[in-house]
Amino acid sequence: MLTTWLLSLGVFTLLYVGFVVQRYALSYLREQLEAVGEVGGGTCLRPVPQNGGYMIAAYVLVGVILVGYALSLYLRARRSLRA
Repeated sequence: MLTTWLLSLGVFTLLYVGFVVQRYALSYLREQLEAVGEVGGGTCLRPVPQNGGYMIAAYVLVGVILVGYALSLYLRARRSLRA
């Protein structure tokens, strides 16, 4: 039970820290681009990166990890109820 709780806490903390860091990184990037004058006027001199494939791969990987984690919790619960 303690192991499952600690694993859950670790996964939650990792995801939370990742989302917070991503949010602050995006706001920092936006501030930097506004300071240069590339955002807000509708002009952008840089091409848009074509990284959609990486995004899809990341979502698939997260889905596999979450399904594996849920299956692990289910199997542990089932095993503990048998005893």
